[in-house]
Amino acid sequence: MSGRRTSLEEPSSSEEDAELTLYHDNKGSLEDNCRISFPVRGLTKSSGPVFESFFQIKDIEKKFERVSRLFCEGENFNKIQLILDINTQLYPMNVGDNIHFLLTTTLGADHEDFPTVTDGATSSLADTFQYIMYGKIYRLEGAEDSLSVYVSFGGLLMRLKGNNLQGLMMMMDMNVYLLLKKMTY
Repeated sequence: MSGRRTSLEEPSSSEEDAELTLYHDNKGSLEDNCRISFPVRGLTKSSGPVFESFFQIKDIEKKFERVSRLFCEGENFNKIQLILDINTQLYPMNVGDNIHFLLTTTLGADHEDFPTVTDGATSSLADTFQYIMYGKIYRLEGAEDSLSVYVSFGGLLMRLKGNNLQGLMMMMDMNVYLLLKKMTY
C-alpha cells in the first residue's frame, strides 16, 4: 500500500491531548515506512462544539427546486460570513431570519460520541435544534488574517469565512454536525 494516511488516536484520559499520527510508506516496502506522531492540544474525536454563533440571513439564492443558498452575516462577530445550502422544502428560511448556528463533532449533550438514552428520553443536542446535517470538512483556506472553512453535507455545501476562525480546532476530513435553529427576538 503506497501513499499517505492520517489518523486521530483517542487519548487514554480526557485530560490528555489527542495524538495526530501521519503514516507514509514508499513503494510498499516495510523498511521505508515512516510514522510521525505529535500531540494536538484540545482536540479529540469527541471534542464537542467547534464553532457556535448567531447569523442573520441577508440574501437567499434559489439553486434548485428544493435547495436554496443562504448568504448570512454573523451577529456576534462582524467579519464572519456564512454561505450555506439547505433543503428549503424541509426547513423554509426567509431574508432577515436570525439563526443559531453550531458546528460540532458530536450530538451528545455531554460531548459524548453517542448520546445516552434513559427512560426513553434522549440527551442530545438534536433536541434543542430544528435542522441538522452531517458532513465533512473538505477544504481549509486562508492566511494570518482570515480563514475559510468548506464543508460538504452530501452535496449541500457550506463556507464559513472570517477573521475570528484562526484559533478553532478544525482539520481536513474532520466529520462535523451542523445544527440550526431559527431565533425569535
